[in-house]
Amino acid sequence: MRVRHADIAGRLRGAGIVLVALAALGLLSREAVAAEKHTSPLTTIVNTHLYADPGPVPEWVEKSRPAGGSDYIPLHVPPAERQAKPKSPAELKAMEADLDAAAAANRRRAGGQVGVAPKKSGKVSSVQSGAAAPIH
Repeated sequence: MRVRHADIAGRLRGAGIVLVALAALGLLSREAVAAEKHTSPLTTIVNTHLYADPGPVPEWVEKSRPAGGSDYIPLHVPPAERQAKPKSPAELKAMEADLDAAAAANRRRAGGQVGVAPKKSGKVSSVQSGAAAPIH
């Protein structure tokens, strides 16, 4: 079987036309994709209107609100200055004596020694719990 040069040239010409057509379609689709590529997800969400417009406030709501505005506490306002004056060293010593007397009275009521502060032990508790109850 003989192959003629004209047959091969005809087939190549037809394949070339198909390739040019596919390249043109590819360029058109690339431009469309490039135009879509520059939209952000935020723009998409805002443009889809996933939120409801509340509309005007009804008259009965306006009437039920206080006239002087809201009495919320602002978050970033510095606290008011303290009005109490600092204690003198004598007042601090008297307060310390009162607290020591109260601690001694509490130890006396608890049955401990009066002049000695309770000692913290380094022991781990020996209390053991049983098996956990099933959750069903």
